[in-house]
Amino acid sequence: MKAWWIALVLIACGAPARGRIGYVVTATDDTPSGRAAVGRAIGAGDDVSGDGFVMRLDDAGRARVAATAGVAAVRPIAADEKLGKLPDTSPVSVRIDLYDDATPAELDAVAAWIAAHGGSVGAKAARSIDATIATSMLHALAETAEVRWIEALEAR
Repeated sequence: MKAWWIALVLIACGAPARGRIGYVVTATDDTPSGRAAVGRAIGAGDDVSGDGFVMRLDDAGRARVAATAGVAAVRPIAADEKLGKLPDTSPVSVRIDLYDDATPAELDAVAAWIAAHGGSVGAKAARSIDATIATSMLHALAETAEVRWIEALEAR
């Protein structure tokens, strides 16, 4: 229980979980084969529309990836880059994807953050949460180190 509260405090304060934050890694050879080679070399498969690989790394991991042959840049991912197309209405129903290395405690901490900021949590999976939250809170949620992507849920 103590670890859960620590994770909640870290998220509420905007501190990165365990020192890891999201980065976009780009390749010097910006062709499909060049990006694929870099993806294999760094152990990433999440090539976002050819824009780069999205990874959550600590300082040592960032240095290792940056030193890999074929890597052009390793830059922090901005909160705005984690937001898909969202409606102007509020509140909005969204799916929040966490990084592949997210722990159950981090999933619970993100759910707690949502509830603490007036949202409601729906379905939870191993690395995602469906929630309804005020549109004005989405940027702050995207700034947390655990969140990889936020997109609107389709109306059913």
